[in-house]
Amino acid sequence: MIQRQNCFHELFAYLGKLKYTILLLGLVIWLLSPMLGLIPLLIFSQIDVSQSVIKNTRKKNYILNYFCILAVLFTVTITASTYSVVGDLKQYTIIYDQLGGTNFFDFFKKINMEPVTFIIPDLVKRYFYLNRFDFILLQAITMNCAYFALARVFMPNYYPTVIMLNICSIAYFQQLFLMRQYYSFIFLVPFIYLVNWKYKLVLGLIALFTHSSTVIFTIPQIIVTMTITDQRVKHGKEDSISILKLVQSFQRWLKKLLLDRFVLYVALLTITLSFILLTKSGFISNTQVLLGSNAFVQEVSPRLATTLSSYSNTEYLLGLSRDLWKVAVIDIMFLPLLLVQIRFNREPLVCYSWVLAFASSAISLLLFYVGIPAFGRLVYFLSGLSGFFYTFVLKSSNLFHKRNFFSFAIFGAISAKIVYFYYFLFSFLRSDANPYLWGGHVIQANIYDYIEYLLNINRNL
Repeated sequence: MIQRQNCFHELFAYLGKLKYTILLLGLVIWLLSPMLGLIPLLIFSQIDVSQSVIKNTRKKNYILNYFCILAVLFTVTITASTYSVVGDLKQYTIIYDQLGGTNFFDFFKKINMEPVTFIIPDLVKRYFYLNRFDFILLQAITMNCAYFALARVFMPNYYPTVIMLNICSIAYFQQLFLMRQYYSFIFLVPFIYLVNWKYKLVLGLIALFTHSSTVIFTIPQIIVTMTITDQRVKHGKEDSISILKLVQSFQRWLKKLLLDRFVLYVALLTITLSFILLTKSGFISNTQVLLGSNAFVQEVSPRLATTLSSYSNTEYLLGLSRDLWKVAVIDIMFLPLLLVQIRFNREPLVCYSWVLAFASSAISLLLFYVGIPAFGRLVYFLSGLSGFFYTFVLKSSNLFHKRNFFSFAIFGAISAKIVYFYYFLFSFLRSDANPYLWGGHVIQANIYDYIEYLLNINRNL
């Protein structure tokens, strides 16, 4: 029996005749506006990877491939580091100023904050003089190098696409403002990919001491991984029970809703978005204050009560609520449509893990809108690094079938995210655009501006 080729790689390999044109176009655009040139460079890289997969040969253009990846890494690192020093990022720079001359763990115990995010900056500051700009750049380099390396290690045949989907997630560039959350993702991503529960336990603990909110991902992952592994040992991959059958039952219900009752699905989605847009913050704020002031919550977890109360600011909630659903709406629309097409009894365990991560993100988003905004920021895992969530799609055996709805939906999702990414970039041309990246002049900056920004280390923040 002849094994079918992967239709994802077939399509990108088919574009091989145009790959040098795409590369040249991408480089020209990248020199004039690095952010606008990211997508063509990554498409060239994926074409090169897909051609090597189809031909089962080593990449012929690995130097050009890695040059494109390094150009993208340089661009997103510098762009992320231009985030205005306000809010949370300003507090992190203040913390950094106090490092280097005190007992590290005693200091973080005193301020009641998880310490892992600042271990590298503390070590570097003890031996080198680094100002606030250096600290911000160091954190941007650390996080972006980690995300790129994780994509390369765990998704070697798809890493340009994973990187592209991450960058197109828009909230990707809030990594420094939400530094501790995004730093915890460095450990959360391999935690989800790895099957061995011992490795999961170690990475889960590190993630927990980076940002405690990761517990909503780590606890379910460990339980489900151990349970499914045990079931597959006892009953075999094709005859698993309990959790696997529960997933399959949910999948059948979701498929019936999305495909057989597509009109109902669209109606429910419309109603949900209308609720998000039209609901006043009073309900959320009042619920938040009620929980934060609850005597039982204060007694069981004083820190949680303080966190809940701190999220009751009306203006903060209004701004955050818009961002949360907008940056994740494309993934929330496409991932369920792809999910219902997968036969999980044929898929590797990592597919279950990422489906569970997606469900956890959706739950955290739901918690925000029903009155617990403190858990809403957890959705930034999906809205900031959505490329990793497409693992259960890209690793699916459905890609080895002839082109069908599944493959159409994958390329539909990728195309939609690219379009939204460019919409996001060009929105900076408006006078009321977000000024936090490059002072609101993201696409006007050319490669010379990037190099000048990098070399100008004597800046005042």
